[in-house]
Amino acid sequence: VTVWQNNTWSGGQPDANISAVINSPYKATNGNIESLDLKVNSNLDFDEDTGNSIVVHRNLDIQGSLTIGDKESLVMTDDNASIKGEITKFEKSFERRDVKELSYWSSPVTEAGIEAIFPDVDPQRIFVYDQSRTSASSPDNDPNGDYWNVWTNVTGKMTPGIGYASEGPKGTTGTHLVSFSGIPNNGIIRVDLKGNFNDADLQNDFNFLGNPYPSAIDMEKFLSQNETIIDPTIYLWVHNTENLGDDYTSSFFLTYNILGGTAISSKGITMPSKYINSAQGFFVRALQPGAVNFNNSMRAVDANSNFDVNDIDGDGFDKDSDCNDTD
Repeated sequence: VTVWQNNTWSGGQPDANISAVINSPYKATNGNIESLDLKVNSNLDFDEDTGNSIVVHRNLDIQGSLTIGDKESLVMTDDNASIKGEITKFEKSFERRDVKELSYWSSPVTEAGIEAIFPDVDPQRIFVYDQSRTSASSPDNDPNGDYWNVWTNVTGKMTPGIGYASEGPKGTTGTHLVSFSGIPNNGIIRVDLKGNFNDADLQNDFNFLGNPYPSAIDMEKFLSQNETIIDPTIYLWVHNTENLGDDYTSSFFLTYNILGGTAISSKGITMPSKYINSAQGFFVRALQPGAVNFNNSMRAVDANSNFDVNDIDGDGFDKDSDCNDTD
C-alpha cells in the first residue's frame, strides 16, 4: 500500500498491483491515479477539466469525498468490485440555442432521482423513449397519429443504461449543468430492448440507451459484444442548426459502426471517434427481443473529453438534441 500524504506518495506511485490510500487532498492536476484498491479518506478532486482518470482494478472505499468533472473519469475494471461510499459526477451540455432544446442524458450513479438531478427543469419536459407505445416509425409514417407517444414523460429514479431527454432550466438557453451524486454504476448492466418485431418495418425498433458509467465507453466493444441483439450502428443526435420547431430528419444523426463514423459535412461536423462520453444518451436499433449488456471491459481511460461540448461548429458532439414540443 502507498499513501498520499502532504503531496507525496509514501511508497511510490501506485499501479495495478499496488493499493492506494488518499489521506490528504489530491487534485486531477497531480496526475492520473491507477491502483489495485483505492481508499479515499480525504478530498479527491478530479474536477479540473484535465481529461484525467482514476483507474481502480479491485475495490473502492470512499470515506472522504470523490468529485469527478465533466471531462474526467472513474474507470473500474472488476465487474464484481466492492464499492463503499458515493461520488459526485458533474456533467454539462453544450450551448443550447433554444429554450425547447433538450439534452440527452444517462445516469452514471445508482438511485439518481430525476427531480434531484433536474431540479429547475419543467417536470413535463423530461422524457424517455418507448417504441412499444406505437408501431409508427416516424412522423411521416404514422397512420394512427400516435408516433409522438414514443416520448413518455418520466419521474422517479433514473435506470442505469437508459437514455433520458431533458430541457434545460425553465426559460433558459446556454449550457445545462448537471450534478449526479451516488454510488457509481459498475459491472454488468442489462437493459431490455423494446420494439415492433413482428412487422416488416425496420425503423420502429429503436431504443434510447445511455452510457451508464462515470467514464467513456468504447462503441466498438459495445457493438461487438451485443452484435446478435442490435444492428451494429450507434446513432448520436447532433443539432448544429437553428431551432426547427417540429422538424427533424435522420440527417441530424451522426452514426458509428465497426467501420468508423459518419460526418455531417453540411453542418461542419466531422466523424466521431469511437468513444461515448459519460452520461451520454444514444440510440440503437434492436434486431429481436432481448437485452443489451454493458460491462467494465467497455470502459475507457482518458477518453471522456472525446466531444468538445463548446465546439459544436467544429468537430464536437455531446448531450444535445432538438425534440418536438409534445405539449
